[in-house]
Amino acid sequence: MLELKKQRELSEAEFQRVFREVRADINDLQLHAKVFDGVVENLTRYPRLPANFPAFFGAFYAAMRTDLIIRLGRIYDPEGSGRESCTLARCLRAVRDNPQFFTDAAITARLSEDYRQANPNYLSFHGPDLRQIDADLDKISNSRGEAHQFAT
Repeated sequence: MLELKKQRELSEAEFQRVFREVRADINDLQLHAKVFDGVVENLTRYPRLPANFPAFFGAFYAAMRTDLIIRLGRIYDPEGSGRESCTLARCLRAVRDNPQFFTDAAITARLSEDYRQANPNYLSFHGPDLRQIDADLDKISNSRGEAHQFAT
């Protein structure tokens, strides 16, 4: 059984760093997946193409596939690879466990005046849906059989 780790309080800077890293990984994953899909499509459509450049296509294909797996692993890490890894469950718990970042004042301070004026109901869609977060954490823990890990 995994040992429960002591919960750490996040500063505003740490909180922003975690979400920037996860967002960057998700964005990169989508871009790399599109490139990978294009390569696979063209290699399927033109099966002789890799025969002309076997080293390049073999290395490129392997590198893209490895990159996709690593990025997926960073996003959906089953919590066992280290205390500081950015994982979906850790990000959801960070949102759930740090309500001070989602007060009306904190949200307002992070958004520009122009944005707030263009979106008068901005507070209604910048706060977390704690019920959905708990439901998502339950799905993650049920899929891994580690319900004890996400207890509140």
